This record gives sequence, C-alpha cells and structure tokens, in this order.
Amino acid sequence: MSYTNTGHLRSARSRRAVFFSLLPIVILLAPAARVQAQPGNLTFFKNYFVTGDYVVGGVNLRGTGINGVATGTISMDGVPANADILAAFLYWETEVTRRAGAGAGGAKFRDGSITWGSAANQTIARELSEGTASCRSGGGDDEEGDDQERPGGGRAHRTKLYRADVLRFLPTGQNPAMPNYGKLLVNDSDLINHGLPLHTVVLPDAGEGPAAPSTAGASLVVIYRDPGKPLNAIVIYDGGYTLDRSSKQLTQTMQGFYQAANHPIARITHIVGGGGPGSAERLLFNGRLMATSPFAGAASAGAAGPAWDNVTFDVSADVAQMSDKTSPVTTTVERGTARRSDCLSWGAIVFSTTVQDSDADGLLDVWESSTTTLYDFVNPATGLPLAGAQPLPNLRAMGADPNVQDIFLEIGYMTTPGYTNPAQGEVAAHSHLPAKEALDLVATIFRNAAPRQVTGSGGSMAGPINIHFDVGANYQFPSIDPGTNQPYPALPTKQACQANWQPSCALVPASLARGGEQIIEAAACSRDATGSASCAFPDYPGTVGWKSAFRFYRDQPLTFPAPPPGITSGEEACLAAGSACERRFDRNRKDIFHYALFAHALGLPRSEVDDPATSIDEPTTPKNTSGIADPPGGDLMVTLGFWDDHVGSPFMQASTLLHELGHNFRFRHGGPPLITPGGTVALQPNCKPNYQSAMNYLFQVRGLLNANGAAVLDYSRQALGALDENSLSEAAGLATAANPMTYLTRWFAPSSYIDQALGTTPATRRCDGSKLGPGEVGLYRVDGTRVSGAIDWNADGTIDGVIPAQDITFNGSIAQLSVGSNDWSRIDLRQVGGRRNVGSRRIAGAMSLDLGFGDVGFGDVGFGDVGFGDVGFGDVGFGDVGFGDVGFGDVGFGDVGFGDVGAPLDDPAAGEVTFDTATAVSNAPNLLKPVVDKRAVRLTWTRPHVGRVYSYDVWRVTGSAVTPANFATRALVATALDPTTSFVDTRVKPGVTYTYFTTALLYDDEGVPSGRSGVSNYRTVKVGKWTGDDPR
Repeated sequence: MSYTNTGHLRSARSRRAVFFSLLPIVILLAPAARVQAQPGNLTFFKNYFVTGDYVVGGVNLRGTGINGVATGTISMDGVPANADILAAFLYWETEVTRRAGAGAGGAKFRDGSITWGSAANQTIARELSEGTASCRSGGGDDEEGDDQERPGGGRAHRTKLYRADVLRFLPTGQNPAMPNYGKLLVNDSDLINHGLPLHTVVLPDAGEGPAAPSTAGASLVVIYRDPGKPLNAIVIYDGGYTLDRSSKQLTQTMQGFYQAANHPIARITHIVGGGGPGSAERLLFNGRLMATSPFAGAASAGAAGPAWDNVTFDVSADVAQMSDKTSPVTTTVERGTARRSDCLSWGAIVFSTTVQDSDADGLLDVWESSTTTLYDFVNPATGLPLAGAQPLPNLRAMGADPNVQDIFLEIGYMTTPGYTNPAQGEVAAHSHLPAKEALDLVATIFRNAAPRQVTGSGGSMAGPINIHFDVGANYQFPSIDPGTNQPYPALPTKQACQANWQPSCALVPASLARGGEQIIEAAACSRDATGSASCAFPDYPGTVGWKSAFRFYRDQPLTFPAPPPGITSGEEACLAAGSACERRFDRNRKDIFHYALFAHALGLPRSEVDDPATSIDEPTTPKNTSGIADPPGGDLMVTLGFWDDHVGSPFMQASTLLHELGHNFRFRHGGPPLITPGGTVALQPNCKPNYQSAMNYLFQVRGLLNANGAAVLDYSRQALGALDENSLSEAAGLATAANPMTYLTRWFAPSSYIDQALGTTPATRRCDGSKLGPGEVGLYRVDGTRVSGAIDWNADGTIDGVIPAQDITFNGSIAQLSVGSNDWSRIDLRQVGGRRNVGSRRIAGAMSLDLGFGDVGFGDVGFGDVGFGDVGFGDVGFGDVGFGDVGFGDVGFGDVGFGDVGAPLDDPAAGEVTFDTATAVSNAPNLLKPVVDKRAVRLTWTRPHVGRVYSYDVWRVTGSAVTPANFATRALVATALDPTTSFVDTRVKPGVTYTYFTTALLYDDEGVPSGRSGVSNYRTVKVGKWTGDDPR
C-alpha cells in the first residue's frame, strides 16, 4: 500500500497539528539512509556544488577539562574577503560511559548552546552513532598496555561522534570600514578587524586521567561561496568509525562529485581523534601512499594523551591521473605493524574537487551529455546503481548541450476556486500557472543573450542561453489551450529545435517532466471563536513565507509507502521511506534545477503597526510584493495575487520571473556593488537611469523602451557612464551616436511642461518603494526620446549645460551614481546549488546549506521552521525574512532589505517591488503605433502593464518631435473608454507630419478614476499628398 499526501489540498493547520503531536517521536528520529550498503566505513552526509571551497580548523581538548568542561579556541583562516558563508559544521568526539548516554551536555560554540538532550536545545547537535568501540577498551597498542583495568577505564566506554550546525552562531561584520561588513565572519583576522572574539568551543571533558567524559577535540568545517572561484564539488562523509586491532584499516569510497575537472584542483581532509606522535599508520588515496604517521594530534598544541587531527592533503595530481573522471575516489588508512599504532576514531572525511563544466552554466558536462542513465550512487566495482540510488534527470533528452549554456527551471503554482479576504473582497477563481506568453517571452530573451564572460576562467561565451521550463504537461498536447478550446500542438522535436528554434522548444516534454504541480491556495490557520489565530495571515489563502514555508511546499512529500507504526506525519513517513518517497521537488534536482513557486502572496506584513485610517489590519495583511529570490541561488517565488486579475499581466509575470532569476544569477537592483580599495563593499542604489535592466525598478514594471517605443524586457547589454546627481550635464547625456544606448533611458524630474499641462499625477512613493516624508512632493517619471545625445534631465523642454542638483533616481537623496552594468557580460549561471536554507528567530538565524529534517534534530526544521515558524511568526514575521535573510542573515547585510533593494530604514523588510510601488507612478499606455491609411491615421496601443484603466486620451502635435512650442497647440483627437485600444484619426491633412502620444486615466484604490498617467511613447508619421477630391 502507498499513500498520496494531499497536503497541497489540506489546510496548513492540519499539518501543524501533526508536527506538534509528534514532538517526542521526532526527537528520536535518525535521518533515513538515502542509499543502502554504501561502500566504506562512514556514511554519506552531503554533497555541494558551489563556486567556492571549504576550510577546516580544529583544537585539541583531551585532558584540558576544568569542572567537567574543556574550553578551546579554533583558529580559522582561508576564507576569501567578502565571501558568503553557506555552511558551518562543528564535529567533536567524546568518550562516555555506557550509563552516561550522550556526551554533549553543556556543549557550546561561541557561547551558543549546542547541548543535546534538553528540550530547549535539541535543535542544534546530532549524535551520529550510538557509539563505536572506545580505544580504552583495548583497541589500540600502547606501551603501557590496555587501560581497561584502570579506574574509569574498561569496556564500559564508548566513543560518540557529534555534528552541530553552527552557522547561526557565526558573527556578522559590524565595521562598515572593513572588508566583510555584513558578512558572516570565519577567519581569525576578520574577527579581530571587527573587534570580535575568536571561535571558542566548550565541550564535556573530565580533565586529566581516565575519567569520562573525555573529548579528544573539535573541528569546524566551513563551506563558502566566492563567485571568482571555479565550480567545485564538496563531499562530506561522516558517522563515526574506530580503527583498532580488530579492524586493521579504514577504506572509504567517496562519490557524489560526479565528474572531476580535466585539470582538477582537489583536496581531502580527515577529521580523526586518537592520534599522537610516533604512530605508524599509512594513509593512501586511490592506492597511492600519501603519508606515514599522518595523525599526530596536531590540531593544536597543549592537549594530553591521544589527541585530535584535521589533516588536509592536496590530491590534485591523483585525481588528474584518473582515466575516468566520473569514477569515485577511495581513501584508505592502514594500521602499521609497529608497536606504537594508534587506535583512531574517525569523525568525518571531506573531499573537494573542481568539476568539469565546459560552458560555465553550473551543469556538469556528464549531466548534459550522457546517453545512459546516471545515478547518484553506484557500486564502484560494477558501475551499477546501489540499492536505493536515484537516477538523475535526463538533461540531454530535455535539450541540454555541454557546449551551450542551459538553465533548467521547475515551476509549481497555486490555484483556487475562489474565496474572499478583507483586502481584496471577493477573489475570483484563478490559477497562478504562468501564461505561455510569459514563458515564451522569457525564453526568447535568453535565446537572444548577449556575449558574456565566464566567471572564474577568463574565457567568454557567445550565442544563445537555452532555458528549459518544467511545467509538467501544461502547454503541450493533449492539454487544452483555453484561448482556442483546442489541444496544444505537439512540442517540436529536439532536432527541429536545433534547426529552427521557437519558444515552445523551451518546454520540457511531459514524458520527462516532474514539475507543474498545482497547489490549492489555503490559509495557514483559521481564527478561533474569539477571533485569535496562531499564524500571521489567517485570512489570506495562498500566502507563503520566505523561506521556510516555501521550502515546505517545495519539498513536501506527495506519495510514500505505508509508514511504520507510530509515524503519522508525511515528513516522517517520507524520511522512513527513503528513496521510495516522492517529493514535489525531487531531491536529485537540487544542484541542477531552479525552482519557482507562483503563489498568491509573500508572507510579509503590510506594516508592523495597524493604520486606523484603512479598512484592513496591516500586521495581518500580506504585502502586495511581486516576488522574492535567493541572491544568488536556485529558488524564487512570483507572488502577483494582489496585482491585476489576481495573477498579474503576462508581461508582469515575465518581468517578475526574469527579475527574480536575475537575483539567482547574482544581479542586484543597482548593478554590482563596488569594491573599494580597502576591500569594503558599497551597494549601488536602485532606479539608476544608467542601468538599463529588468533588475532596476525603473524598468521592471513598464519595461525598457526601444527606439520605436516598444516596451521590451531584457538584462542590461552595456555599461553606461557614471552620473553625478549634483552635477548633471544635459548636453553630454549618456551616450554618443557612435555608441548609442540599447534602450531609451528613464528618470525622475521635479516637473515638466508636459506634466504640468496634462495634469499628470506625480509619484506617490519614491522609486525604491519608500513612502514620501511629511510635506514631500512626489516627482514625475520621464521617458527619454532618443538613444544618444543630449538629455533634458529637468524636463523643461530646453537643453542646458549643468543643471542644479536633482534626485533623478527619486530615492530621497542626491548621490553619485557609479558606472552602469552589463548584466549579460557578468551573468553567473553556476549558483543554483547555493540556494539559501531556511532560518527563523527561534533558531537564532539561518541553517546551513541543504540541511533538512533529520539532518540535525527535531527543532531545526520541525517546530522552529516548518511548524510554528513556517506559517507563523518565525517565518513570516521577524524571523526568516527578518533576522535570517533580510537583516544580518547568511547571505549578508543588504541583500533583501537595505540599499540595493531600496528599502528605507522605516521599512527594512520590503523585499521586491510591490503593487503599491508599481502603481505609485501612474503607468502609461505602451506601444503606440500610428499607420497612415490613405486619408487617415490608424492608431493602436496597448494597456499599461500594471493598473486598471478607465479611459485613454489620444493626443497629437504638428511636427516631427514634441517641443514646448508645438505642445502648446496640441490637439486631443480622441478619448476612448477601456478596453478600446485603437482609434482612426481622420482629421489629418495631406503632406503634414504629426507626432502622436497617449495618456490614460487610471482607477485609484477605491475604484474612482482619478490618476492621470504620464505619456506613452511618441510616434511620428507623415501623411502623404492625396489625389482626387479632398472632402476636407
């Protein structure tokens, strides 16, 4: 019997009740083995694919305990400046008596409790084994003989290995004048520069002598991301193993890196307790002797007796000699024959190697080219998959090419038959499945990608980037096209796409698809009889917190075998089932596919304080934010439920998807941050006119206007020159005729003769989304009319020299704007494996990369993250999108909340552009096109991408451009009620040149037509001379 989890149809409240009822059970759960009978003495823990590496530091502790605990300092270095810290694991090994049980009582890292066993601290440490044979039990060779007869010794001892996720305890750089400001700090030198203490651990140790507990030492393993590094695979095996008289050797096969680079850089680290000077072990890698007596207890000085090591070896040459770079590697430690051979207890082995990714798209060549099924774990002797191994996605069949950059994106979406909520009233039935028009637009943008640099290699790429959308069976035969009520056509074949690409080539065939699941919009909880609720947004179905609730939906178990007795939650059943459990997002896609959830709303409150002037309760009403994403990484959300028609226009769906993907690729709202000569990072402001990108709020909503006035979407294709808002030269503009701008630029001005005459509504918020101050008057958004030459920055109709200071970004201050950015030249597709993990205030920050339920313990993703925190205060309040992500979290100060994202100090968790911000500037119609038709001019235009329109006004002036002189004699030629978007102007004269533009009258929040938009694009036509009688 198998079970199908309809959790995407059940209320979140029922899921939470399950978690709460299972607390005692979850505490005792061990992580389910992903693969049975893995070759080696340790167990596979994690594999990572990041542009970075790992560093390790350790400390000897044995015999240093005072009053039952030993305190030591772990010295660390090797993390590059301004790197992102993705994971931090503390390993330690403690000998305990059988009766004592756990050996982590009182354990601390940087004064943060990692104690195992008390109800308040079960979120941190994990006991990796029930205990291996203690070296006190006669396992080693010691000149003094076995110690089992000594007091406190004997076979009653067991060696236990522990692992703790300590990322949340790493401090953040507090000195803005120093490198790594706002980043998590690891290196000793960085801690000192920011006035912070070094890393200390406190662990159980009875002091000198044979008494227990006795802790050999501790090691800190840190994984970091540095975009300047090549793509690296890091594999960790752990679990505890004792090498003694009975075992003779350790042999560990390591896989999970899939394909080493042709010219690899590779390292391996052994974390071992029990070593000491004069031991006689032999350490081998792939059969070659690397060292004799490698474990000398050299993690630090000062410990007594058998001590602690974390020794690292460069194995680059050994990996380079492998004829098959996809083969696993093997490390072996043999006991020597000398009398003085140690009894060694392993904690972990870490292996890293650069991987083969010829086109720098983050996808290994073997993944993109293999004609046979690849598995995550294989028998190294036969090459056949191990029991429980999972096949990798068949990227080649999906259209991947190792010599063409590819992006794979799985999409899930919410849907509803309708409901009501306090802010929107009646919400009609709708689906957040992105429109095919939107997907086609995004696919075409990547297909037309500009040349780009290959970060970390110095090379370059040209030609298309192929994006592949996994939306299940949607938009392909036999699914029905609602526009025609007929089946969609069959997808073009791979061969047809290679010969003649079309947007449908971007769809993953249904036979290979795993995405496209719909999720019913449901509230996280309901109100009780008193009106109280246990979650943040009880009245708003489809509200998803970032990132815990997002991850809950992404990784939600969908089907699994009947669980063992005593297990009643889907997550536990999935862990127990191992590879037999099917999740919404397959585990084997984590380093390959981006995941996008199209949900109704993002779980951020409109305000922390209720505004009595409104009809809603702001703290329990979600913001109308467009989306959010890992900056960088592999996850994103599009949340347009509070936008037009509850789903947003196809243009806004495409714009938001492109924008959030840009964050995955390391793009920011103001272009890349500046690195000062002193190594500090300076974020660039939003809304820069010299940064023409969908990443920029100036161009995300309305789009970029080309020379014909058509609104398009794109990433920036050139780095335009710097601007100084204190000294703007209108004559100089931004570009020359020899090197014109790709698109028309856009900026803000205090007023303009056009806006004054037409009564255009000024912006009611700053461009970055912040509210206007008391008495502050909004500025007007102005579109340029040429791609080179002078720019009328103050929009007074004349070209001046240098004008007085002007806030052209409308961010509330006058600033120097650095050189723009060529997005395409610096796009980084290799970050998908670095997706940020969940975090919340309950667990004091964010979890390490890729940690999940069962990796650490109960609370880490139980109560703290996918229980209460998932849909309550911890995730959608201050926690996950407050402390963990927006403030001082794992990806740094300023990624989603300060400076670059544009949030003001009074609104630090603003996230992305909101509907309020998008409509604060009354959006103009688009794509005005006049065509001369005999004795008339036929005009068509399109609706604004955002906002509801009451009517359109069509204007014209005589001449080839709009000037103050001819604007004064402008003619209103038509007023058309929406949805009319066309008009035939018959009141024209032969031989006359006209310039047309349109404006819109928009509805306000109360449904009253009251806001006059700015002007559309200008288009000029000349009416030819007529023949025959002229009726006019």
